[in-house]
Amino acid sequence: MKQYTYVLNDDFSIEDVARNIREKLHENPGATSVLQVIESSGTEEIIKYGYEKASEWFPDMIIYGMTSQGSILNGMNDVTINYNGKGICSLLLFDNSTVIANGYDCHEKTTLECGQDFVKLLDGRKDVKGVLIMSSDTTLFSDDFANAILEVYPNIPIFGAMAGTQDITNDRSMVYFDQKIYYRGIVAVAFCGDDLHIEAKHSLGWRPLGKEFTITKSSKDGLVKEIDGKPAIEIYKEYLGVSENKFFYDNSAAFPILFLQNDELVGRVALYCINGAVKYTMPIPEGTRASFAYARKKYLLSESLKGANELIEFNPQAILIYSCVTRRNFMGDLLADREFLYYKNVCANCAFTGGYGEFLYSDIGAGLLNGTLIAIGFREGDAALSGVTPYVDKDLEPTDETEAIPLMERMINLLEKTTDDLRVNVLQLSYTASHDELTGIYNRATFNELYNELLKKKDSDFTSGLFLIDIDHFKKVNDTYGHDIGDLVLKKIVKYISEILPENSYLCRWGGEEFVCIIENVNKQEAMAFAENLRRQIESSDFLPVPKVTASIGVTIVNGTNKSHKDVFKKVDEALYEAKETGRNKVVYKM
Repeated sequence: MKQYTYVLNDDFSIEDVARNIREKLHENPGATSVLQVIESSGTEEIIKYGYEKASEWFPDMIIYGMTSQGSILNGMNDVTINYNGKGICSLLLFDNSTVIANGYDCHEKTTLECGQDFVKLLDGRKDVKGVLIMSSDTTLFSDDFANAILEVYPNIPIFGAMAGTQDITNDRSMVYFDQKIYYRGIVAVAFCGDDLHIEAKHSLGWRPLGKEFTITKSSKDGLVKEIDGKPAIEIYKEYLGVSENKFFYDNSAAFPILFLQNDELVGRVALYCINGAVKYTMPIPEGTRASFAYARKKYLLSESLKGANELIEFNPQAILIYSCVTRRNFMGDLLADREFLYYKNVCANCAFTGGYGEFLYSDIGAGLLNGTLIAIGFREGDAALSGVTPYVDKDLEPTDETEAIPLMERMINLLEKTTDDLRVNVLQLSYTASHDELTGIYNRATFNELYNELLKKKDSDFTSGLFLIDIDHFKKVNDTYGHDIGDLVLKKIVKYISEILPENSYLCRWGGEEFVCIIENVNKQEAMAFAENLRRQIESSDFLPVPKVTASIGVTIVNGTNKSHKDVFKKVDEALYEAKETGRNKVVYKM
């Protein structure tokens, strides 16, 4: 496999690129040829002209691409990279692999239907090693398309980018394939071959700054209308001093917001503001806890350097890089170029592009990304020793302590430490507010919240067991042995209950010597069996110096017809009362 990358500029035309490509095809007869074309002006006429010529010169070549958010780079073979380029073409030549590609107009079908169509096109192949996705339109997202593929090919990486456009407020982004241009579409390219290997790396580098806030009103097109119950713009005014005007993107781009998605930290960059609502590059679900982000330039560079150096062992023959333009806006051209050079050290002809967002669905990716750099290495055959030495960036080495620390560095250190302290304090306060101080389990208020959240998620057919547990004659324990021993008994009760509780359950201290728990997805017989097992467990357990402790347990079932909090807890309370009044150390069920 081989890769060759060319930059279109005033000195190197489409015709020049074509002559170079023709030479490479002549040198590699029989190779499967794929050309990725990134167009930076966003001009449809230029794209059409390029396709007309390419179809004449290379009728059998797979050609796909997208528009970027501006000129990407120039001087790919020079140490210094500048921004006079009008576009960039990367030629991939595969010796033993197959490439399957198609484009989809998402005005005609949903992204899920398009993804399902692409899976049909793959026709059950067993050698699919990865899929590239490019999309256009800032309200069109690839999740459903990718999920359709992952349902059939769950272990392959899916990667790519969202096309960009020069005018953020007037989205004219495009993707293209087979001489068709899509303003709202997806282009997908599957790379297949038993001898093909694909390795993905990604780097974020942004870190949370300040307090967390909650997205309280948003839509699936990436528009966030309210944050913490107020118009979204208010959070930008309050914390960044940024208002709703034509400079909104310029003023806010260096501060994306961060949140957890699929257990991974991801970013979102705000594009523009309209009537108090903020449009992000990708959706943020309601209820998401997020915070503003910041970065030192060395944070962004360090993660990319680590990823690039890790790719050396993989020994890629080609690298495709997709990076959010926000990184360049934040770092500046010189440092953004250096980030690219880390990967150029690994593969001299690697290709770099950027748009509004990135995609990486894999064991290290979290799907829709933003503010991120992803690098995809390709190789046919086994990895041989590359002879490449890891790139060393002396500017990322620890600061010489004999020199004064710059003022900006000290200010950032102060902000970092203050943010860390704030988060620790918030976590401690949150834990204290939600947990019982003595036993460490949830308190009554938190249980009520969890119970209400549980009901919201369930359909009408669900059943769950609710248990109210009371320690028999607990007042006598306190009176006879003292409150310290009484507290010990309470802790041991929690320990014994927790040991037999399944994962899909919640336990809380209801008050005094009463505990309540709920177990999801159990019927009456299963709930009664659990309660009886628990009663026997407590009766036979060690509570020394108290010789014996027993418990009475009330049980009821929560289902789609009795979701009322008041009615359900009245039933379980009646069940517990009957257990205590009819002899204690027993289980009673009420429905």
